Amino acid sequence: GAPFTDLQGRVVGVTGVGRDMTERKQAERMLAAEKQILEMIGADTPLSDVLVALCRMIEGLSDGALCSVLLLDDEGQRLRHGAAPNLPEAYTRAINGMTIGPMRGSCGTAAFTGRQVIVEDIGRDPLWADFRSLALPHGLRACWSTPIMSAAGKVLGTFAVYYRTVRSSVGELFPVDRASHLACLAIERAQAQAALRLTRFSIECAADAVFWIDAQARILDVNDAACMMLGYAREELLSMTVPDIDPSFPAEVWPAHWEDLKARHSFSFEADHRKKDGRIIRTETTVNFLVHEGKEYNCAIVRDISDRKRTEDRLKFSEERFRLVAEATNDILWDWDLVTQEHWWSPNAHEKFGYDPNAEPSITAWMDRLHPDDRGRVLELVDRALASDARMVTAEYRFRLADGSYGYFYDRGQIVRDASGQAIRMIGAMIDVTLSKRAYASLEVAYQRLQSMSRELVAVESNERRRLSRELHDEVGQLLTGLKFDLEATRQALSEKSAVAVTRAHERTRRALKTTDDMAFPVSKVPSGTVRFQLVVRGKKKYSTTGGWGY
Repeated sequence: GAPFTDLQGRVVGVTGVGRDMTERKQAERMLAAEKQILEMIGADTPLSDVLVALCRMIEGLSDGALCSVLLLDDEGQRLRHGAAPNLPEAYTRAINGMTIGPMRGSCGTAAFTGRQVIVEDIGRDPLWADFRSLALPHGLRACWSTPIMSAAGKVLGTFAVYYRTVRSSVGELFPVDRASHLACLAIERAQAQAALRLTRFSIECAADAVFWIDAQARILDVNDAACMMLGYAREELLSMTVPDIDPSFPAEVWPAHWEDLKARHSFSFEADHRKKDGRIIRTETTVNFLVHEGKEYNCAIVRDISDRKRTEDRLKFSEERFRLVAEATNDILWDWDLVTQEHWWSPNAHEKFGYDPNAEPSITAWMDRLHPDDRGRVLELVDRALASDARMVTAEYRFRLADGSYGYFYDRGQIVRDASGQAIRMIGAMIDVTLSKRAYASLEVAYQRLQSMSRELVAVESNERRRLSRELHDEVGQLLTGLKFDLEATRQALSEKSAVAVTRAHERTRRALKTTDDMAFPVSKVPSGTVRFQLVVRGKKKYSTTGGWGY
């Protein structure tokens, strides 16, 4: 201002210009408050403290204002308490967890629509129909709610300003918009920090080793699993390079590997890693090329697969041994998965059956090839075994081959059960007994023929004996009759005691001896009787020549 004088030079007044500085002072206060809040955000101050400071900033700039921040939950359905330093505690508890919607007060509607909602009179506005009974008893009459939007346009929550009088929002929304923006920064920072902590926690708790590596192969960071896998302390690993732990990547090949990684972005491979004690372990490594804040990184996830490789080697050896056994044996090996109903056959099944049964890996194909007369019996036998606690089932049956004929097989299956006793698998072997069956059938036929021939031979021998007996009986009977006549004639001639009679007796005796000689052949099987008979006749001959009995 300046003094005002009259004509005589006396000061009679003062002239000046007055300027309203309220808005400037408010702006200065807001800038100072924003600076403080930004410093709090940068210092990772807890989100609740930052939100309280925001509420106090707006309350300090607007007379009678009571501020509140509500945060939208992860499901995007409910608003949770964030900050409300001067609202009645009973009211904040009542609205905590409220669902959002088109008619859910100022905050619920703003979060649902993503637009600012101004309610100048809670007592009359239809948006508050379900909530005015909560607000009015606490003297809350107006509520302006602004959605807090993320950089991606997602609703994070709401910033609300309450008044205890009906109030228009004309000229007073700018500070609220600024506060909503600051709230967005604070919430997104807190979410990013929470995600970062979760990521770090996940990496630290991961079972696989994680390495952060730069373009010069230097190890920048590791998790606990990496230290445990290689036996180094974290500080030791952070002073090392990839060639120090991975012999497959010497320094001279690392640049080419890095260029390959940049081109492919991500890939996996197996490699050897050297532990601190010098031992080499087999690892499976997945590398990922990342660019963060203009810098290139390789995030490598490494898993120790030494045990798995040993198991695979043992399994490979076991499978090779099984393959050799399957090729060497004449048995047909099979594996039936009772859960999936898949059926596997050993390679020699193709040769035995004349077709490849693995082309039809179903148990139904096996059932269909059972002989109709055997199918019911065999399937019933299998069903009973599976339903019981049996561990083994055996059966012999006929099985249709590719040419339509049936082969005979002896089948033996081992039942595998789970912990509850439920049958889950059957493994067994089919033994081709077709040749044995046919050989046995041939022997059976031969045996029957032999028995028949034996009976026929017995009958022939019996008939021949009867025939010979009759012939011998007839021949001996005739000879005996003639001998009887000769002996009787000799006896009569000897009784006459004349030379002629003696001569006749001698002739009769000679003929009787010849008869006994003729009888020798038919009765050769009883020589002793023949000899005795001949002695008697020869005695009579001596008597006839000497005139009496003598030897």
